[in-house]
Amino acid sequence: MTKRIKDQLIILTFIIFFIITLSMLSFIHHSEHDYRILGDDVVSLNNNWKISTENLAGQSIDLPADLDLDRNTMFRAERTLPNLPKNYDHVLVRSQMQDVTVSLNGEVIHQKIHDRSGILREPLTSTWELIYLPDNSEGNVLAIELLSETDYFSGLMNDVKVGTSDGLIISIFFEEWLGLFVFLLLFSAGMICIVISFTNKLFPDNRVLYIGLTAIAASLWILSEARLLQFITGNPFLIGSISFLMIPIMGGLIALYIKEAITKRYQVLFQFSAVFHFLAVMIILILQQLGISPFIQSLQYLLITIVLIALIEMTLLLVEWIKYKNTYVKRLFHYFLIILVSLLFETFQFYTEQFHSLSLYLRIGLLLFFTLMLWDCYNYISFTREQARERKLLKKLAFKDLVTGGLNRTAYEQDLQSHLQTSLDPFRFILFDLNNLKYINDYFGHTKGDQAIKAVHDAIKNTIDRKSKCYRMGGDEFSVLSSNTCEDHYKQVIQTIRKHLKQVEQELCIPLDVAIGSDLYLQETWRNYSDFYHHVDQLMYSDKKKRKEITDAL
Repeated sequence: MTKRIKDQLIILTFIIFFIITLSMLSFIHHSEHDYRILGDDVVSLNNNWKISTENLAGQSIDLPADLDLDRNTMFRAERTLPNLPKNYDHVLVRSQMQDVTVSLNGEVIHQKIHDRSGILREPLTSTWELIYLPDNSEGNVLAIELLSETDYFSGLMNDVKVGTSDGLIISIFFEEWLGLFVFLLLFSAGMICIVISFTNKLFPDNRVLYIGLTAIAASLWILSEARLLQFITGNPFLIGSISFLMIPIMGGLIALYIKEAITKRYQVLFQFSAVFHFLAVMIILILQQLGISPFIQSLQYLLITIVLIALIEMTLLLVEWIKYKNTYVKRLFHYFLIILVSLLFETFQFYTEQFHSLSLYLRIGLLLFFTLMLWDCYNYISFTREQARERKLLKKLAFKDLVTGGLNRTAYEQDLQSHLQTSLDPFRFILFDLNNLKYINDYFGHTKGDQAIKAVHDAIKNTIDRKSKCYRMGGDEFSVLSSNTCEDHYKQVIQTIRKHLKQVEQELCIPLDVAIGSDLYLQETWRNYSDFYHHVDQLMYSDKKKRKEITDAL
């Protein structure tokens, strides 16, 4: 067992021990006093409601209840308010795509009616209705009238609660804490993925972007299904549309992810799937806005289509895994299977109108799916960065001369192309040749020869300015590319280099001298760079010959 694993087990053991100890002590010191600033100032009013419709009157029910009425059938529920604390001044009602009218002793105190006028229809919304109760409401008759133009929610009445406004709002968060937690988790992870995808240029594809966008879409869907979207926006269009629009959007983004990251073999099919899902978003938007079909009615037909497409996509992944031995698909196939199974359960609940637990399975499936996918995404990011580091190292080694530690001929060729292609400005080219290297190797040994090579490189590099770079061309040859075209500066550099070599010559006890050729390259003067290089090379050999004659004369 490695030290890392041992440390992890120690930390995990401590956390478990701490949680158990805290739980035991909190049980021992349990008190009847509740010290929370915001208490449970809420009472449920779910029993003894009298229901009346056109064909029914006086039936007593407990909430929640579903009367299974036809669409556009209004029903009325009423009951007498019990004795309540004076600060219990609000009632909380949940309307499910319903018009709602609340009255007290026959006087309307709250009303929400969907706007059905105009060319562009406002979508049906499911909202919390937090209604103020006048003083001394005890003993008065609270009546709630509900009407829905959809078959799914016609005749449905949810829990009714009364209490303080703070207590009622907190009760909503307590009931939907898991949905809020998953929303925050997925939204944060999605935003991180999107930022990484745009700021990191190392990724060869857009899989990180697509998984980030999918996580954002899923988080918004969960927030809406958790009945918490109303705490972020009061816009009726957003409240009434997000749940329905995010489903095909998620399908399209997942198809793009598969196309980008998993298989190129069926790229066209997955691209078509993505286009279909995004077109479906536009179609249900248009149908709703024109009043032809509300979102929930369109989803009735769209959902089964999405399930069929998902089954086809899973079949293609299965073929990719089994027939073409794609090991990456093997792991991700199980991830997508979680989503498919959750979607099948969700579809079954939708068509059987089990709306009390609708979205539960898909929420769990999405949480598991994104936990696995985000972990896979993390591994992909780490792997990509490691590859980038390796490429950077290899690139550095490719441009590095092992003897001098400086730039080599490959780096020279690359920088030369940059000079030739990106600028018409003249530049100076200097060619150096270390004299007597063979003599140094033969009489002093190759170690001294390497020291001589490095000494010449260091003398050049430490003398030239920031506009210049030094390269070892191979053997005993060096070169400099410089944007500094000043002739006086060039002469000063050469003088300094020779002076420095004389000093090092005494330290190493070997002869150090260089032959130098240089000129300015002007594109309008030279037919091509090869001719110019040959010209400088000849100047360097002329200098070598001249310096040899001087040495021989001495």
